[in-house]
Amino acid sequence: TRTEQNGATFYSVQPFGGFVPVHPAIAVSDKFLCAGSDIGQVKSAVARLGQPPRELEKSATFHDAVIRVPVGDSAFNYVDTRLLYERVDAAVRPLLLMGATLYPALGRTVDLAKLPPTEAIGKHLSPIVMSQRYEGDGYVTESVGPVTFREATIGVAGAVAGLFIYFREGLKAGAPWSSGTPDPMPTPEESPPVSPVPSPF
Repeated sequence: TRTEQNGATFYSVQPFGGFVPVHPAIAVSDKFLCAGSDIGQVKSAVARLGQPPRELEKSATFHDAVIRVPVGDSAFNYVDTRLLYERVDAAVRPLLLMGATLYPALGRTVDLAKLPPTEAIGKHLSPIVMSQRYEGDGYVTESVGPVTFREATIGVAGAVAGLFIYFREGLKAGAPWSSGTPDPMPTPEESPPVSPVPSPF
């Protein structure tokens, strides 16, 4: 569906439903593009973008990270990896616990009880900032953070693809209709021929 709100055009599809209800949506305007897995969250994000001062501009973490790269006139990206990890962990950890119940092979290969707490990993994460500017005859891209913005993008894409393949192969192996070769159809045994017995009468 297509709707207009807060100076942006929203495109959304019907909710997928199931255990993980997802209602993907994209908002496009002349200044930004915003995508998310829930149309309500996308609309909230667009509404916040139009209300100065923005929450991001008031963040000390954002200001400390931005001054580490030159001002970009072609592109600028900022990812708070700690906040992102905390939110992803809060969403995925319950799904993994539920998946181990519905998919026993997951519980046999991963000990979910030994996953480190969110704070143990989050305290080592810092923002990723990337700026791009046109200089001379080409573009200069600079990025700072635990990994570069390009490496982070490739890593996320690889992780998603790996999880997809893992679950797809696991479901194939666990499906009763896809394991092994089908049993051959039993052939009826032939009964031995019966010779007629002459009657004594």
